[in-house]
Amino acid sequence: MGKVIASWSVNLFADCPACECLIDLTEYDDEAFMNGERGAPLEQREDVEITCPECEHEFKCDFDW
Repeated sequence: MGKVIASWSVNLFADCPACECLIDLTEYDDEAFMNGERGAPLEQREDVEITCPECEHEFKCDFDW
């Protein structure tokens, strides 16, 4: 029998304050979406500039683990 492997799955959800769309920030690999910023699991970040992929509203959010 082979080795059993467990895989991590991480999501980073935010609600757009304009259209109230629930956004999973991990689904987007577009640098423009997060203005060139990147986040990592377990990393606390503040004032990350986000552009909503649905309505293009720009807002800031904090990454909280």
